[in-house]
Amino acid sequence: MITNVMKDDQRLKIPIPVHQNNADCASTILDGIDLLEKQPEMQKFSNIFRNLKEVKTSLQQNLKTQASCDTESVTVSKFIKKLEDFIRTRYRTTKH
Repeated sequence: MITNVMKDDQRLKIPIPVHQNNADCASTILDGIDLLEKQPEMQKFSNIFRNLKEVKTSLQQNLKTQASCDTESVTVSKFIKKLEDFIRTRYRTTKH
């Protein structure tokens, strides 16, 4: 849904860690949620962002302090894909 709304907007770039498996850089990808939420087109997805904020809070409790990370700026669709992968991986890790 979100990617369909934002798919034509190549101007918005969201930073993600270059090395996504680096646990010290995990909050960088979570910060992208806030950046995406601030876009005017995203107002209609307020329920999704409310849920993402809860996920973000839950995941941040288990994160180490943020280290300096190499980042790359990606399109919204690539960010959403990376965010989905990140959440799946983190929930698998925290549930074991």
